[in-house]
Amino acid sequence: MPSFIPAALLFLAATAASATAQQALTLTPEGRAKLMEAARLCRPDIERFCANVKRGEGRIFLCLSDHRADLKPECRTTLEAARQP
Repeated sequence: MPSFIPAALLFLAATAASATAQQALTLTPEGRAKLMEAARLCRPDIERFCANVKRGEGRIFLCLSDHRADLKPECRTTLEAARQP
């Protein structure tokens, strides 16, 4: 399994954690592809800013959000695209 797949699952968990209790997360094939791309492009930023962050419950997503201004442009853009329905 490629090493970026766990990061994609973290983005999925972050997206699910940010959804309200009334909303169900529906992951389309296009949404999954966006998450995989975000995980691939954001990996250096995850390692740089969030290496000591415990995985799960959207913590990586929150960490990246805290460092939004410092993220590489391709990570920031792709992450924003992954959040779109």
